[in-house]
Amino acid sequence: MPLFFIIDEAHHLLPHTTDLTEVSVIKNQIRSIAAEGRKYGLFLILVSQRPDKLDLNIITECENIAVLKLKWSDSLRHKLDTLGVTSEHFDLLTKCSAFPRGVVLLLGKWKPSGEIAFCAARRTAEGGRNLLAEYWTQAPTGIP
Repeated sequence: MPLFFIIDEAHHLLPHTTDLTEVSVIKNQIRSIAAEGRKYGLFLILVSQRPDKLDLNIITECENIAVLKLKWSDSLRHKLDTLGVTSEHFDLLTKCSAFPRGVVLLLGKWKPSGEIAFCAARRTAEGGRNLLAEYWTQAPTGIP
């Protein structure tokens, strides 16, 4: 069964450069998951609004990219180069600046030619919480 690791705001945990030993240790462990995890059913999903700040060695291991609404800027071309997006997809990428909520551009092995897709609405309640004590403190049925 596949296991997905999702790292939101990944540019904080996987920065391009760092002087902190703790961050370097984490980066090396995540780099191993990105490079070798697929053969063990481990998959990495990085979420960042600043892909230009991400570690380039980890980005090269990413086979797929999902681009949500982008603010068009002079640095956008650099961000796209960092992600390995080719000029053949540039027309699709220019549309990203006008995306409404729930629209995404898919690129990579899952859609080499690129495709604009629509995400479904949330089906779960927002916010996290623990299970109520009455559920996790009871022994399962049939077990003494």
